[in-house]
Amino acid sequence: MNTVIFVPTISSSATWIFCNREAAFKNGVLNAAGKILSGYQNREDAISEFLAKQPAEPFALLRLSLSNATQQYLANKGWMVGTKESASGSPLWTIAQAGCIYLGAAEKAELTMEIIPVPPQEFVLY
Repeated sequence: MNTVIFVPTISSSATWIFCNREAAFKNGVLNAAGKILSGYQNREDAISEFLAKQPAEPFALLRLSLSNATQQYLANKGWMVGTKESASGSPLWTIAQAGCIYLGAAEKAELTMEIIPVPPQEFVLY
């Protein structure tokens, strides 16, 4: 079974990541703080937390799928940890910059993208 990391981002950033995978991963994907990639352990948490922050437009959900062997290699090196939590308590995966650089090669992990539609906003006119 593969380990899947869900990373929500705006659609334009997701496009740049796909076109410039090695550079994006070298920067921890989107120049993350400390160049550490953080992603959710499940799809539902990733979507609900991103909608709470930026509900106005559709966004992308990147799926980084790693084999168990790759995940174990990253964990043994100390580059990947699965014990962190978001501010609301959702489980996260975190990958250090060295691990991101390792995953920048397309053969190390599968990267896919899903566009998440946003429910229409209800406007009340007085």
